[in-house]
Amino acid sequence: MSKKVSKEVIEGTKPLEIDEIIEPKDEFDLSALKSDIANAEKERQELIQEKLIKQADFQKESENFQEKTEKAQNFNEWLVEFLEFLFSFA
Repeated sequence: MSKKVSKEVIEGTKPLEIDEIIEPKDEFDLSALKSDIANAEKERQELIQEKLIKQADFQKESENFQEKTEKAQNFNEWLVEFLEFLFSFA
């Protein structure tokens, strides 16, 4: 709701009274704000998805490393037993 301001207030010869405050005529653009919020939410979801993919990749690499470590440990144990067997004949 707009109120008219006196000519004196416009000219600066009289201070603006509280009851003469002009409310903005333009409505706040909610559609632009809603669009910005939707875009930010979409970007947030994409970042979450990227993070989940990276976590899954890291988990897979970790499992592969664990498997290779176990195989190497098994080979080392076998090699020690084999060498002990060979040295038992010496």
